[in-house]
Amino acid sequence: MRNRIASLPPDQPDPDLLNRLFFVQQVCLVLVIQIGIVSLCAHASAALNSLLPEVLTAMPPYAALAALLCAFALLLSEPGRSSVLVLTGRAVAAFAACAAGSALAERVFLHPVLHPVLFNPLALAGLSPSPQDAVAPATPAAFLLLAVIILLMRARHSLLSIIADATACFLGLVVLVLGMEFLFGTFAVSPAITQLVSPQTLFCLVLLTVVALLRRTEYGVLSFFLGYGMGSRVGRSVLPVLFVLPFLREVGRARMISSNLIPLPYVTAILTSAATIISLGLLVFLAWYINRMQTEIQDLTLRDELTGLHNVRGFNLLAEQALLLARRANQEFGVLFIDLDDLKTINDHLGHSIGSATLVETARLLRTTFRETDVIARVGGDEFVVAGQFDLESISAAVDRLQACAHSTTDATGRRYALRLSMGYAAITNARETIKDLITRADQAMYQDKRQKKSLVSAWPASARN
Repeated sequence: MRNRIASLPPDQPDPDLLNRLFFVQQVCLVLVIQIGIVSLCAHASAALNSLLPEVLTAMPPYAALAALLCAFALLLSEPGRSSVLVLTGRAVAAFAACAAGSALAERVFLHPVLHPVLFNPLALAGLSPSPQDAVAPATPAAFLLLAVIILLMRARHSLLSIIADATACFLGLVVLVLGMEFLFGTFAVSPAITQLVSPQTLFCLVLLTVVALLRRTEYGVLSFFLGYGMGSRVGRSVLPVLFVLPFLREVGRARMISSNLIPLPYVTAILTSAATIISLGLLVFLAWYINRMQTEIQDLTLRDELTGLHNVRGFNLLAEQALLLARRANQEFGVLFIDLDDLKTINDHLGHSIGSATLVETARLLRTTFRETDVIARVGGDEFVVAGQFDLESISAAVDRLQACAHSTTDATGRRYALRLSMGYAAITNARETIKDLITRADQAMYQDKRQKKSLVSAWPASARN
């Protein structure tokens, strides 16, 4: 997963995130459909209306119809749907726009300009208005904007795309105003607010807006929120905080003023100081989060994909730093060069998958044999290198342990080819030697060890070799 992320462009949408968001969208749409159906049935049937609690029947008929139509339109226009279903979804969205537009016009102009049946689609179903219809025109305007976004949902790289993105942002603003108005009125933050949108209407609007914005984000300028990049991940982390903080500030201000425990001139000073501290905390979080992601990205560029050890670049960077620290502390420092014998034979006779498994097993043995402070890397197809603060005695003990682990692994797994390692060690001898010099000398020592093994094998009797 991490290697895949490292190889993709930052603005590429994350499929795993899209799958999770798709599930969230389905849940939202199912809830809206259920609320819309119950509300319409309650308005159409007086008997059912009397049986249901008031909290389930407070949604105005136009809002229930518009919410239901928008939910079905979003379901029909999901990614992967056929062109016929997408067109059907747009037709349903157009009908939702008519329902919301008629309700908006009634509030703006106080009376319909057209025949009631043509002007208000609710008249076709015989639905009567409810007391909540006296609310300001922001609610039907939100449903109208929602329907427009559904109609322009798939617009890309054109004027329509700009209009769709602007409409989506404006819809978010309208719904945010309605939500804050409802919360402030409910919690008595702003006593002047007396006419509130019904909870069901607001709930459906919020759910549908979330679905529409998430769906539009896949196509529009806000698509960076769904990407793999550092900016996308930071944006997704900070966005909830930016929504919650202003509300908390206003609630805190109202509570401080109403309590009369703090003099009014100090309320502003306290809230400003609190906002400063929160902003500094957010800045610290962002810095930490960005550094952590940068560390992950850097780690991906310094690691070998197969074994998880450092690659050549990672080894040169970290080993050079370890060498400088050893010199500063006047400590011993050395490099062990390791070659996995017969890897080509294993690949030719048993396949590259077995060869890769042998490399992974060798990397595991190296990690268990050496310390976490040692720099372990794969620097070639079958070549490994370890750098650290070794003296001759400690490196000899480590080589013995590594050879013993290799033999025991061969015996335990019953390998067709034994896991054999050729090794060479080089210690620093003067202050001018570099990591490259140490690797060169360790490599030469490793080849000398390999030649000695071959000479010993060739010196054995043929019967002993068989």
